[in-house]
Amino acid sequence: MIRKSLALLIRALRVDARSIRPHLMRFGLVLIVLYLLWFSSSVSSFFGAPGLALFRSIAWANIVFITLVGVTYFSSAVTEEKEERTLGLLKMADVGGAAILLGKWAPRMVGMLSLLIVQIPFTLLSITLGGVTLEQVLATYAGLLAYLAWVGAVSLLSSVVMRTTGAACVMAFMLLLARAYGPLLMPLFELIGGGSRTVELGEGNQVVDFLWSASVSALVEGALSPMFAGPRVPMHLLWMLGESAAALFLAWVLFEPCTSAESVESAQPTWRKLVPSLGKPRSRRAWTMALVGKDFRQITGGQAGGMLRLAVYSLIAFVSVLLASSTGALLDRRDAGGFFVWWGIVFLILDAVLASARVFRAEVHDLTWSSLMMLPRGLADVAFSKIVGCLLGLWPGIAMIAAGLLLAPDFLGAAIRDIFFNADTVMGWLYGLLQVLLVLELTMLFSIAMRWAAWPLAVPLAAGVVIAANVLIWTCLAMILFPMPGASAQFVLWLLCVVDAAVVLAIGVMIAGRLQRLAAEGT
Repeated sequence: MIRKSLALLIRALRVDARSIRPHLMRFGLVLIVLYLLWFSSSVSSFFGAPGLALFRSIAWANIVFITLVGVTYFSSAVTEEKEERTLGLLKMADVGGAAILLGKWAPRMVGMLSLLIVQIPFTLLSITLGGVTLEQVLATYAGLLAYLAWVGAVSLLSSVVMRTTGAACVMAFMLLLARAYGPLLMPLFELIGGGSRTVELGEGNQVVDFLWSASVSALVEGALSPMFAGPRVPMHLLWMLGESAAALFLAWVLFEPCTSAESVESAQPTWRKLVPSLGKPRSRRAWTMALVGKDFRQITGGQAGGMLRLAVYSLIAFVSVLLASSTGALLDRRDAGGFFVWWGIVFLILDAVLASARVFRAEVHDLTWSSLMMLPRGLADVAFSKIVGCLLGLWPGIAMIAAGLLLAPDFLGAAIRDIFFNADTVMGWLYGLLQVLLVLELTMLFSIAMRWAAWPLAVPLAAGVVIAANVLIWTCLAMILFPMPGASAQFVLWLLCVVDAAVVLAIGVMIAGRLQRLAAEGT
């Protein structure tokens, strides 16, 4: 088993060394560290312990990076073999499940470790700036490494259970959220079960406190706190490593039952196995607009998928209202409506981003885009039909917003008054809308431009590019324009909106050109 795993490891490391994409990712992470170093040195005169502030920001940047990139990177370990139909070849070569899992997990761990190691020399500069010691730096990186192992193990388990990379990413993110916020919900279950009318989340329960302390945020903040007790291995760190080992063991146990299908098409989706009636279409007749109906069903799940998402979204909004009321806050109907409105906006954007990542990627991956372009319809007509089909699938988020407005009808009136009678609010909403459009278009562009883990990686990459650009732009503006007397923030925001609109148009032209080239190449 070790020899076969080493063969897979060596091959993966060679591919990683010869590809330009991993090197660009390492270079981008170093640029983020250098930007944080520059920003900390610029504001060091305004705050105490600049080294501590620098290293804390670097640690949290690493947590976000491991969460977004790690989930998409490890979730494709087994699903890429399922999608390419090469998993059976590995089994025919007498490569067992344990060897496959180890050979897929180890090179990805080495690649992610290199991303952390490459920034250590720069992070040591935080010791020079003051406020943090070498022991705290090492303890923080120990917590980050344990979190990386946990993310890799859970994502590998998701890659074994699910049949596609996208589904594995969704499952891994759900498990991550359950582990991060599950301990905080345990007192809520006690409240529902007949406990006190109010609960203090995270207090008075030893199990909740221990699980919360075994999270990466608690480990990092504990290492950077003034009460840090020095170099030692905390029990919470060992617990996180134990969870990783348990996830890897479960992935090995479930490998054969979950990979016994001969092909991806013969494996039924997990949600259809659980609810078979929802997986049966009510009618086999195509819509009048065939492309619109196809994307509405395949990309957004159709009516059954929309109903399931609406139920999950409503449950999340209801739990958030229940959590807010359980802490002793007095909530009325307007407050509950506000929760539903804002959750509806979040889910609407999330569905839109996921749909934009898959709208053209499905055709490119299945090699049907060139055939689709042979229809007597232009590129704009085909693209518009597919986008309309995805827009129809956004109705659960719109329904959430409508339900919130029914609970709080004055909420809409107040928003309309702010929009029409406050110029700053108008520009703010316009700027936010343009940022969302940028994320959608970049996600669409990355999903058809990348070959590996295209649409799961396109979403965090597009969001990261837009967030990094906004941070850089607003940091420069805060240091250059706003201290100047007479500088108009409204004019600057208007100028940024004009630039963003031009960028949106330019990216749209790039997407159209890319789709035309893919059609000409027969891809």
